[in-house]
This record gives sequence, structure tokens and C-alpha cells, in this order.
Amino acid sequence: MPSAEYSDFAREVRDHTKQMWKGRLRGVQYNVEVWQAVLSVRSLMLGLEEDVNTWLKFSGLCRGAGRLKQSKRILQRLLVAVKRDSELRDLAYLSPENREIDVLYVWCKHMWADGNRQEAFGHLQQLAID
Repeated sequence: MPSAEYSDFAREVRDHTKQMWKGRLRGVQYNVEVWQAVLSVRSLMLGLEEDVNTWLKFSGLCRGAGRLKQSKRILQRLLVAVKRDSELRDLAYLSPENREIDVLYVWCKHMWADGNRQEAFGHLQQLAID
């Protein structure tokens, strides 16, 4: 199989796998323990940067359940992965494909929930300026 065909095939398999896992998450209970179990298996196949929205939802689920430390860890890991992905792909900060701003926005929501409202508001203002 020529390299371009293999690359296309690999991309199709990866896209199919992402859709399959999204479907599985839609079918499970919106509960931290359940999502954590599904995502732990899923992470063996897909990296954090490959489905940012799912990890942001999980962070929000943790935050809503009062698991602020777990939410913070997820966001810290996600921010590192997204920054690395943006640098590797040479994406501009405001590029629609760059998910860093999405993660920073959810980070502000996390800080607000954790009681750091002044800091969260300051970061949110900075995001609006950028």
C-alpha cells in the first residue's frame, strides 16, 4: 500500500474510532466515575489533544461534582497537550484549530468555582483582549 493511501486509511480509522468513543460517551450516565472509567480506556487509543471537547466536558463534570482537584489536573494536562499540539502544527494563537483559548476559558470557570474570582475575572478580561 503506498504511503499516501496508508495515511488516508489511518486517518479514516482514527476518525471512525473517535466517533465510536463519542457515541459510547453519549450512551453512558453523566457521572464522574462512569466517565472516568470510559475515558481511562479511551485514552489508550486517543490523546488528550485529539478530542478536547470531551475532556473539557469531563472537567466540567468534575467541577460540578465538587471534584475541583481532579478538574484542575485534567485542565493542566489538557493545556500542556494543546500547547504542544499547537506548536507542533505551527498554529497561530487565534487559529480556529488552536484549542488553547477553549481550555483557558474553562480554566477561568474552574478558578471561579474554586473561589479565585478576582483572578478568574482578570484572566477572562485578558482572553477578551487577546
